[in-house]
Amino acid sequence: CDSTTLGRLYYVEADTNFQACTSTGWTVIQIGGSSVTGLLNTPPVLTASIWGATYFVDDGDGTWTKLVYIDWFAMDLDGTIASLGIDYDGDGAIDITLTENQGILSDEPAPAGFDGDGAGAFHIPLEIGNSVSQVQEYWGQVCSLLVTKTLIVMATDDAGATTYHPMTIEALEPRSSGYFPLTINQAIDSELITGMALPQSDMDWLTGVSAGSPCPALPQLTVTDHPDTLTAASEENVVVVTVDDPGAWSDWVMSDWGTPYLQFGMVCDDGSGADWDSMGYLQTNFTFSGTDMFDAQAGDTFTLSEAWDSNCPTGITDVIVYINFNEDGLRFEFDVAVS
Repeated sequence: CDSTTLGRLYYVEADTNFQACTSTGWTVIQIGGSSVTGLLNTPPVLTASIWGATYFVDDGDGTWTKLVYIDWFAMDLDGTIASLGIDYDGDGAIDITLTENQGILSDEPAPAGFDGDGAGAFHIPLEIGNSVSQVQEYWGQVCSLLVTKTLIVMATDDAGATTYHPMTIEALEPRSSGYFPLTINQAIDSELITGMALPQSDMDWLTGVSAGSPCPALPQLTVTDHPDTLTAASEENVVVVTVDDPGAWSDWVMSDWGTPYLQFGMVCDDGSGADWDSMGYLQTNFTFSGTDMFDAQAGDTFTLSEAWDSNCPTGITDVIVYINFNEDGLRFEFDVAVS
């Protein structure tokens, strides 16, 4: 009777008894009747729930942290709670220790630089413990990914018995229930994808790269400064959009009403980090070089220029370029240095 057999019950054929390995050694157990003996250890009682969540924040190492609110209660009917905490990567070990047997808030300080109500939330790394499901025709999306996280509150008593309480939560949105799809627009946001460390195989499926993927292939574009120099005049050429690979171009431009839709926009940026309203939104014209702008091919270009009554103010260093395929569909954004 040692640590490897502690708490186990055996039937011993030699003396026709049940015997259990307890903290005091082998004990004969009478099962049933009025003379029950040798009560075995009861694992902890444990409940927990996720009652709130907020947006994720940059934790300074290239990844992000999701702020989650959890309530919990743990007790041991025949002893004491020896350890209690949250396992957020599914390895069976505590990653965040809970210092009280009952609570509704974390005692972790709010993340540095977080401008919001993050006090009392638990800090869950966004890049760890994710589960990804590939789905089609979900919330009106041809293809999307559902990303979830499972948090496990675990309690171990003084006799070594552990109770686990798993909870699954939406990874993307600030909610404690329901599942929000990761769409193709979010997939081309490299900061988000890097922060979540999603498997490349899932990203290749979503963007139509992998063989057999039912998802339309993502167009590959390059946006560069136009050779012309910007002045205070209007109707000047600003940037050139080059189609490196059209992907499923004709599918992406088709609107829900069966008509093609492709829109370009530009915003002047002086590099000061000014907000949208204080930057200059340009009425944008464009010139297409190719056969069919709604079925563009590799090497085709779009030259974006200012409209006759619109121009970037003096001191502009960058132009933010927006390209919209389908009114409710794919959207690209590029920040281009201009002169």
